[in-house]
Amino acid sequence: MTIDWSARLREQGRFVRKIASDLPAALAEPGLTSREAAQLAISVRNCAGSFASMLAEMEAARLAQSYFRSAEIISLLWADLREVADARARDFDAPQAKRRSAG
Repeated sequence: MTIDWSARLREQGRFVRKIASDLPAALAEPGLTSREAAQLAISVRNCAGSFASMLAEMEAARLAQSYFRSAEIISLLWADLREVADARARDFDAPQAKRRSAG
């Protein structure tokens, strides 16, 4: 079975752009709990990890460099999203750490 890498990259590009569009609003939700923020961060890390696995498959297939230019953009988006989600999850931990050190 031949893999259509162009189609997979387009699909991944659409997916990461959708997450990039939705994640800021989800993280800024006034009622967001610490658990929800942590779950969002985990979900983003899992998606980024899945894309990293796909990238490894691409490398093993020795694809043309043009595929890797597209993949690099997607990887950078996942890295940015991971950083934003992790930072928001840490925001919830910071007040608890301050209370523990003050107590």
